[in-house]
Amino acid sequence: MKRSIFLFISYFFSLVIQANVGNFVRKEGILYQIQDGREVRINERIITVKFKNEKSVLPNDFVVIRKNQLGYIDLSVLDDTDVLKYYSKLKDSGLFEVVNMNNYGETCMVPNDTYIGSQWHLNAIRMFDAWNITTGNANVKVAVIDTEIDWQ
Repeated sequence: MKRSIFLFISYFFSLVIQANVGNFVRKEGILYQIQDGREVRINERIITVKFKNEKSVLPNDFVVIRKNQLGYIDLSVLDDTDVLKYYSKLKDSGLFEVVNMNNYGETCMVPNDTYIGSQWHLNAIRMFDAWNITTGNANVKVAVIDTEIDWQ
């Protein structure tokens, strides 16, 4: 019975947050967005926007981190800014076609190489950490030039 009441109260408060600014919940000080029924951790320091009109200009008080060729702009959220209020303000402004919170990706790349255990160098160069960021792109060509020869 006590557990049911606790779950109901927890659910109610998460609904209050979701009703105000979308499908977000804060647990133990960490902000999550509900996506496809699971909680995805949000980066509270960056919001990505795209103008409805590509000739629009950002006001001076926006801090731009980067822009891309497709018109997406990553904005910095200042430390003293409530990210949910800032997000709502951007969405409600009517200026933007897209306003997205950025999340921390979760990847778990495990190579299917049967000899992975004998390749000591992969740990030495922290390859597994790199593979958790990206596994590359078939369109990118990489050349390794080794000018040393060990005759022994």
